[in-house]
Amino acid sequence: MEEAVNITILAPTENAFRYFPQSALDSITEDDILYHVLREGGMPALTSSMIPDDVAVMRSTLVRDLDSPALAGLVVREGQLRAIGARGQWANVTQADIPIANGVVHLIDQFLPIAEDLVGTAFAINLTAFLGAFEKPLSEGRLPKTGVTVFAPRNEAFERIACTMQNIPEGDLPGLLAAHVVPGTFDGEYIKSAVGNGTEMETLLAGLTSGDESILFSTCNDGKYYVSGELLLATDIPFEGGILHVIDGVLEARDNSDRTCQEGTETSTAAQDSATCGALPSPTDLPTPTTTVTLASLTAVSEETAQPAAGSNSGTTGNSAAVATAAVGAAALFGGAAAMLVNF
Repeated sequence: MEEAVNITILAPTENAFRYFPQSALDSITEDDILYHVLREGGMPALTSSMIPDDVAVMRSTLVRDLDSPALAGLVVREGQLRAIGARGQWANVTQADIPIANGVVHLIDQFLPIAEDLVGTAFAINLTAFLGAFEKPLSEGRLPKTGVTVFAPRNEAFERIACTMQNIPEGDLPGLLAAHVVPGTFDGEYIKSAVGNGTEMETLLAGLTSGDESILFSTCNDGKYYVSGELLLATDIPFEGGILHVIDGVLEARDNSDRTCQEGTETSTAAQDSATCGALPSPTDLPTPTTTVTLASLTAVSEETAQPAAGSNSGTTGNSAAVATAAVGAAALFGGAAAMLVNF
């Protein structure tokens, strides 16, 4: 830890622990703390000026006990700089860009939960139809444990094809799931840049079926972003092994020339299909979380987001006491202290 450079510390303030019972404080592990330290190879520490106004920038954390680096990051949402943790939960940055010798500290008002696996994360944001439809391939471990990006359809997307889903042979489900997964971890910032380049990315479907093996990023006159013609609703939800984005449709095998824009939703078709073919698929044997996060609270890449107010959370503080206090908090963190408190 002492040798880490170009790090970004998301340091909870003392107030972030105000309602923690002592038992919760005692159970904080070193990895819980390391999840608040971001570092990505030779890339510089994340300052507020590096964060786009509508998508998150994600980085690997220093968590060591997971199968792959757990992700966390920063985003500007509703004019506020926020830190993003597991299950799409976020914390407000109360003071940004506090310099330390080997990076930068951002003070945040919540302690971020560490990343869960894909199933736990999808449950937490209520993607129950996705889990129900793909329960068997997910429970069988058909996806790689590390380094993947998942484009998960929301529940309403499965309503629109309820009859179709009932008629899909069980043996075809791994391929359909693979059509929603891309090797590598790609955050909202990358997706936005990929749209400008007309980028196609090969999915895990390659080698499994004869269907189309790639997804296409695009944008429309409405200024929204699309993944193979399906609206990108929310981005940058880290899980153990990768990153999850939420889309408005199930990606079926078809030529990418038909996968540009599908403005509007097929709500009447969804209601009719769901009414005809019954309830959405729901998981029966997968573990369920104790908390959930609403889709509306997640990072929406297809919504216009304001910049932070001038001087509100960007730039260095200029307050030497605050800088010193943050540095003390960072030093305590490096020392492995379980209570990463910044008394500010």
